[in-house]
Amino acid sequence: MKVTIISMDQMIISYGVRCISAYLKKNGFDTSIIFARSLVGQYLSESTINSIVKLCGDADVIGISLMSNHYMQAAKLTAHIKFETKKPVFW
Repeated sequence: MKVTIISMDQMIISYGVRCISAYLKKNGFDTSIIFARSLVGQYLSESTINSIVKLCGDADVIGISLMSNHYMQAAKLTAHIKFETKKPVFW
């Protein structure tokens, strides 16, 4: 199973996302991480969203890691991913 994890965090460290990915890999899952670094109060551009959706195309499951201050951006990104890929998205 292919799992794609998207981090909305401003910091590329994203320790929690990296731990989840490592655990999944250890248990036989194929994982990838996308760092959608966005500034609070600024939205991801349409071209960035389209690029992220394209990167999620081969995933079976997509997870998004976010804090409440990225809610609107994550909701918009989730809507695009679900519309284009028809894959389940988990927060």
